[in-house]
Amino acid sequence: MKGRGGRWGFIRASGGTLSALVLAVVAWTSVAKAEDDAACQASFVAGQRLYKLEHDLLAGRDQLLVCAKTCPDELRASCGRWLSEIDAELPSVVVKAKDAQGNDVLDASVEIDGKLVAGYTEGAPIELNPGEHELRVLRPHRPPAETSIILHSGEKLRVVDMWTEPRRASVIVSRRPIPLGAIVLAGVSAASLVSFGVFAVWTTVEYDATSACRPYCAESSRDSAFTTKTVIADTSLGVAGASLVAAGVLYLVRPTVTERPPTAGVVVPWAAPGGGGVAWSGRF
Repeated sequence: MKGRGGRWGFIRASGGTLSALVLAVVAWTSVAKAEDDAACQASFVAGQRLYKLEHDLLAGRDQLLVCAKTCPDELRASCGRWLSEIDAELPSVVVKAKDAQGNDVLDASVEIDGKLVAGYTEGAPIELNPGEHELRVLRPHRPPAETSIILHSGEKLRVVDMWTEPRRASVIVSRRPIPLGAIVLAGVSAASLVSFGVFAVWTTVEYDATSACRPYCAESSRDSAFTTKTVIADTSLGVAGASLVAAGVLYLVRPTVTERPPTAGVVVPWAAPGGGGVAWSGRF
């Protein structure tokens, strides 16, 4: 009897412990369910308000993600639909930090609307709410690069180039200058043509004047008046033609010259928390 009584006493004690555990589990489940219900209701209401009324897509998405995890099926469906709408409307930017030559830099950090973008990776998209935003790109020992942009709903992967150094002229000018030799030869040709014209007219006048004395004057006397001028006129015409041809050849075969506009050095003061300095950029 004693052993049996002790056994029943142990069973009664064990049953009491089991009941207490069951009640604790039930109470914990009830508390957890109540917390989930409260989180569901709060996120459902806050998500709608932020998305529909305040147009804060990022904060609204955070609340609706909680709703999609904690709410019953009928509410979860609404939250999922709104999340899809936010994903379609949410714009994003890709910030490209560049140096003076236009090369990408790897030591830059990005601030948007005065807040540092945590975990920023060069080339990675950054999601932002639609509207105006202030962008700053920071590099060690460099003045910050700043710009303002306006993002529109649904604008995805907008590329924003940020020049962290004074931009070097990248326009390459190609031209074919006229050679000096061609200009000189063209001048010689023009002068020779003038000489030809002058002596040709002079020769004609002299010829007509001496022809009047025939047959009373010797032919040698008549010809001597214009022979030299005729030779000079013919020589001038030959020089003009040769010079013009040479100038044309030099003009046609002239080389192409590629030029990059020079950029002078630029001194830019900069300031940062705890210090400042002066940055210089240019080409030697």
